Amino acid sequence: DLDDISLKYELTGGYIKNAVISALQLAVGRNSPSPMVTENDIVEGCKKQMRGALQMAEFDERVVPLSGLDDLIVSDEVKDQLKAIVSIEKARGVLFGQFGFDDSMRGCQGTTALFWGPRGSGKQNAAEAIGFELGKPLKVTDLPQLLGKSGKANASTVKECFKEARLMDAVLVLGGISLNASEGQRGSSSVEDIRLLNLVVREMTRFPGICIMQIDVVDSLDIFVSRLEKGLLDGLKYLVPFHYPDMYCRKKLWKKRLPDTLPKKSLDYSELARLSDELNTTQIGNAVYRSAAQAALKDENSRFVTMADLRSAIEKERQRGVSAVDRYVRAQYI
Repeated sequence: DLDDISLKYELTGGYIKNAVISALQLAVGRNSPSPMVTENDIVEGCKKQMRGALQMAEFDERVVPLSGLDDLIVSDEVKDQLKAIVSIEKARGVLFGQFGFDDSMRGCQGTTALFWGPRGSGKQNAAEAIGFELGKPLKVTDLPQLLGKSGKANASTVKECFKEARLMDAVLVLGGISLNASEGQRGSSSVEDIRLLNLVVREMTRFPGICIMQIDVVDSLDIFVSRLEKGLLDGLKYLVPFHYPDMYCRKKLWKKRLPDTLPKKSLDYSELARLSDELNTTQIGNAVYRSAAQAALKDENSRFVTMADLRSAIEKERQRGVSAVDRYVRAQYI
């Protein structure tokens, strides 16, 4: 389906040519006497060109996305909202071109989103997937530092951050906020910090590109919303709640994190999903790496990952709990 591919991968002529060549190479490698290019070959060729184009963008705080929404493991509800974000951003070319919307609307019709949920629930991976789908690198900024935790930030540095993202045609990701309702009563924010926070959200609503704010929160957004001017939150077009992976997503995560080339024996992915209840995506990845490292040091005849290895790794992740570093990061809310 060439129409679907051309909509999903917005490449220029040179990149399209290279994508076709890459597809031919895949077909030849599969069957050199009579190669046949498939749709999957063309898709893989397009992905390779997207990665190459993203690697060429150079600026501070750059993150190069490596995979899109197809590889992202989140709930169906979250993925539908992410697809909507990508779709509305891709439609801009038609809206301001073929459909004739006035250029004066560009500045107030950027794509703004608030991703909120517990740490390790996939917010950063989702932002990177959006960047990949749009063929844009990410400019990832630590918001507490931008808001003056270092004692250096002011209104001009906030505006400069947005200006640089616009000039680089990057997806601007504002992260580093960690909120906790029980800590919110003990914490305090200066009048200047709150003023700068409102300035950031106001700049988001004026940003002509795509901007995503990420908030780590277990309870609710009440603390964050209470520090915003009335009606300001309405300017953010998408509010996307993230949660720890459910049973279905955990099973997919275990299958994805355990590579096909990894020696393993009699793994029960459904059981792994059950055992890892309430673990986040980062912890599941840690458990896989821990068990694989343990297997690598076994005798050659038993050098493979077993259910016992993974059970032990899952238990150690649970015992690790919230570290001192986690508590420090959580305390850096606005």
